[in-house]
Amino acid sequence: MSRLGLGLGLNLPRPIFIGGGGLADFELTIKTDNAGGISNNDQFILGTISTGVYDFVVDWGDDSSDTITAFDDVALTHTYSTAGTYNLKISGNTYEYPYFFNGDDGKLVSIDNGGILSFGTSAISAFRTSTNLTQISFINTTGVVQFDDTWNSCTSLTSFPLIDTSSGTDFTSTWNSCTSLTSFPLIDMSSGTDFTRAWYGCNSLASFPLIDMSSGTNFTDTWRVCNSLTSFPLIDTSSGTNFTKAWNGCNSLTSFPLIDTSSGISFSNAWNSCVNLTSFPLLDVSSGTNFTKAWLSCANLTSFPLIDTSSGTDFTSTWNTCANLTSFPLIDMSSGTNFDSTWNTCVNLTSFPLLDVSSGISFSNAWLNCALNSQSIDNVMQALVNGGKPNLSTNLSGGTNLGFANWSAGAIANYNTLISNGWTITTNP
Repeated sequence: MSRLGLGLGLNLPRPIFIGGGGLADFELTIKTDNAGGISNNDQFILGTISTGVYDFVVDWGDDSSDTITAFDDVALTHTYSTAGTYNLKISGNTYEYPYFFNGDDGKLVSIDNGGILSFGTSAISAFRTSTNLTQISFINTTGVVQFDDTWNSCTSLTSFPLIDTSSGTDFTSTWNSCTSLTSFPLIDMSSGTDFTRAWYGCNSLASFPLIDMSSGTNFTDTWRVCNSLTSFPLIDTSSGTNFTKAWNGCNSLTSFPLIDTSSGISFSNAWNSCVNLTSFPLLDVSSGTNFTKAWLSCANLTSFPLIDTSSGTDFTSTWNTCANLTSFPLIDMSSGTNFDSTWNTCVNLTSFPLLDVSSGISFSNAWLNCALNSQSIDNVMQALVNGGKPNLSTNLSGGTNLGFANWSAGAIANYNTLISNGWTITTNP
């Protein structure tokens, strides 16, 4: 059977290598007429292979085979007599295994035997968008450092094998949008530093193992929209500095563990829309500067701990729409500059302390649609006067905030002081 080499002009990462004599075969199943491929319905492209000298055999699964000895940066395309499902077997001494991404990735159905398939140090995008890949029996990933996008959007995978990830440092988007994964193994990720979007959108994961992430620094979007997770383990995140959107949209979590976030700088949107959290632990966030929307829409929180936010500068919408909070703790917000919509629509927030917001330069809609009582209004007005900033604005209207006609004499005096300093303050009547 002849083979046709098609140059696809694809800019793909370095290939995967297989080498040595007497190696186990690499076996895979493909379906030629699956959607998500670039070849005809009766064809299959074995990815893209870079220039080199090789010695391997492809058994195409239709009683034909090809012996491959050399390529000039072209893709290997095989045409079948009829469209359908075929089992391929690759064996040999020097085999440079191609990536599927941007090729016939949608035609890959299963990896039936990984043999001693080796990726070298990089598996970047190897099986990305293999949307019909349902099973991986085994793959040798020993020595792989980069797992960026390796199984990104493998939307048909329901489970994942216990592979060797002990050398991996970069897990950016590795299992991003693997929407059918229901469980995940306890793999060794102790060398991992970047977990950005690693399990983003894995919305069928019901639990998560106690993986060693002690070297991880970047947890941006790591478990975002894993909205079937009902609990989370006490993983080691002690090196983490960026927790931006880490658990954003995990709306089935009812509690959260006392993980180590002491190195965290950004908590922007970290627990945004975790709508079923009823309580929150006393996490160490003392290094945090950005708390933008950190607990926005955590509508079932009934209380909040006395966390250390003394380094925080941005509190934009931090507790916006935390509708079941009735009181707020006397936390240190003395470094905060932006308080836009911080407690906006905390519709049951009645009790509010005399916070130090003296560094604040923006308070737009900070207490809009709350339920502040007389003492809380007194505390807010006094806090704003203590700040001494001119020509700002805030909104104390909406919700059941105490109307201006019922304010205390002290609150009205402070109101007048602020107005004389150029403030605009909107209140309920």
